[in-house]
Amino acid sequence: MFKDLYSKYKPAILSLGYVLLTVAIFVVSQFVGLVLAVTAFQIAGYQTEEIRALVDESSFAQFFTLVVINIALVSLIYSLDTSKNFFKSIGFKKSYSKETAITVAKAAGIYFASMIIVVAFIDLFVPAVDVDQRQQIGFENASSQGYIFAIISLIVLVPIVEEMLFRGFLLQKLKKIIKPEYAIVVTSIVFSVAHLELALQNSNPNWIAAIDTFVLSLLLGWVFIKTKNLWASVALHALKNTIGFIFIFIIS
Repeated sequence: MFKDLYSKYKPAILSLGYVLLTVAIFVVSQFVGLVLAVTAFQIAGYQTEEIRALVDESSFAQFFTLVVINIALVSLIYSLDTSKNFFKSIGFKKSYSKETAITVAKAAGIYFASMIIVVAFIDLFVPAVDVDQRQQIGFENASSQGYIFAIISLIVLVPIVEEMLFRGFLLQKLKKIIKPEYAIVVTSIVFSVAHLELALQNSNPNWIAAIDTFVLSLLLGWVFIKTKNLWASVALHALKNTIGFIFIFIIS
């Protein structure tokens, strides 16, 4: 009986397994990274009560913490890889053709146009969602020197590591089990939930951030599937974060 049920629902069961594994990698890397970062700060002479203030106020401390967390995340992905060439198996290719660049440019245009329409629709018909709510990305107290750490973190580090986990790992696993379009949607749901942070001041879920990352993830998945090159989705992710960085840190 159980064997028959497993055979019938095998794609769904395996897909759920990879989703849960991805969530576990994300959560465990956050925990391990934070523990290691706090330990490093303690070794440097900071008391426990001083560390929170340090991370809130220091761009370097935020950068250091993010680096440690992402090292932990990549290490977990690497530990699960059984191939001889980790970077190739996860989707990184040395070549980057003109067609790939055009695909990224098309996806960027579709993303920005889609978000203009989606935000306008939500603003008109779903007033409960605050379309102006800002995503908590850190580096709020960044100075001119702190901007360098913010740029490296948000435009270089985050796009590479998040694409490794969500497109290079999860999407690649799912598309071997279910149809690619379904795999993209499932990956996008997981990706958006990971960005559904709680605003600390009122504990309201940042729905607009989740919607934004869901739409972005659909395009990131499409780019990766079409180009078969993780650098393409990294480029699109970095472009989006660059525009966000300009609006958050320079224009606003």
